[in-house]
Parts: sequence; C-alpha cells; structure tokens
Amino acid sequence: MPDKFWPKNLRQRLHRLSGEPCLICLESAVTACGVCRHCLDILPWQPPGCIRCAVIVPDSTSAAPLCNRCAEESPAFDSCHAVFSYESPIDSQIRQFKDLQGFRAARSLGELLAISFKSHYRINSLQPPDLLVPVPLHTDRLRRRGFNQAKLLADAVHKFTRIPVLMEGCTRMQTNLAQRKLNAQGRLANIGHLFTINSNTKLTMGRRIAIIDDVITTTATARDIADIFRQAGCEHIEVWALARRN
Repeated sequence: MPDKFWPKNLRQRLHRLSGEPCLICLESAVTACGVCRHCLDILPWQPPGCIRCAVIVPDSTSAAPLCNRCAEESPAFDSCHAVFSYESPIDSQIRQFKDLQGFRAARSLGELLAISFKSHYRINSLQPPDLLVPVPLHTDRLRRRGFNQAKLLADAVHKFTRIPVLMEGCTRMQTNLAQRKLNAQGRLANIGHLFTINSNTKLTMGRRIAIIDDVITTTATARDIADIFRQAGCEHIEVWALARRN
C-alpha cells in the first residue's frame, strides 16, 4: 500500500521499529511495520475481487464482481476484506506467528492489517464498525496454543482505531479436526456446526461489527459466525483478514 494513503501520524508511529532487520528479507533497514520498503512493494497484496467474499474473480470486467458461489448463495456477512493473498512470504509469516509464537511477525502483520483497515474507511468515507469481534478459539485449542491469533490482530486494529474489541461474542464448539486440517469440502460441511450463541452475542444487536481472522479460505468460518450475529440482530457485518486463499 503506497505511503501516500497513510496519515502522517501513522507513518511516524511505523518508524518506531527502525533499527530492526526487515521481517521478510532479514537484511534491509526497516522503514514501516518492521518490513523494508522493497519488501513492502513486493508483498502479495490482495487485488480487488468478489464484493462479498473478496476472492479473486478471473476475467471479470464488472466494477462490482460476484464470484459464482456468492451469486448462488449470498453469505450472512455484507463484505469481506483481505490485506494479502495467502502466498509467499505472507503464508510463512502467518505460520510463524500462529505455530511458533512469532510475536515479532504478529506485531508487524497486525500493524499492516490495522493500517489497511483504517485507510479503507478513511479513503472511501465509510462508517467504521462499532465493534471488533475476533474469531474465538475453542478453550482446548486456546489452552494448547496459549493465545488467540485473531485476538492479537483485533488488538492491533484497536490501537489504531480505538474501536472496542468484543471478546467471546459467540462460543466455538468442539470439532474433531481444526478447520485448516480439512479440505474445502470438509470445511464447508462444517457450516452451522462451528459456533453457538452465548450471553455476549446479544451485545451485537443493532450494531455494526467487523469479524477479525487471520486467514480466509472457503469462508466456512466467516459464514458460520456471521449467521450467529445476524440471528442476534446485528445490523452490518464485515469480515477482515490478513490473507485470503484464492
């Protein structure tokens, strides 16, 4: 994302990481978000895609394209935004963040998400969400991992926007396998079986929310959690993720 889209005060905050090597190439001096200027330019930024789920729509000439799936079955969320395509080197940085507790990667990726998030509403003169809702982990997985990556990303957005973070807006149910270990068919079969309403869900009634996740693959998780909030009377639902598998 070009520097001209970043307000001066945000650019100043980004430069506080100077002195560390670039997160990506490990050589150049850091200029923003822990990533050098060259690597920022060549990162796999997600291009405009389906207006509902953000997947790339090949050969589309429409200003507001819809993928075949969203045209046939509209999701409960209103729109989806991804900062990057899930490609090298972003895919390995996300794995570093999630599986190896790479908190430097978490910090840099979180700031890149936060900048993209804030810039989207400012540049397009859109009303931002009232609440940030990180996708919850099941308690067993949270205990094993020690942290919820979506919560860390939501915290990063909160620091830039001051939008409150609603924790445990719904409850994740236990499943035999994590979503990322399933193929596309298995993920989609889980829709309706991933989340359930809890006492915090009603706090989204009449509100505008942004669901925060690390990676969007088939949108099964996003669709399931959005269904929960739509049933609870949520007015407007957006999904924001670091990366999108296309």
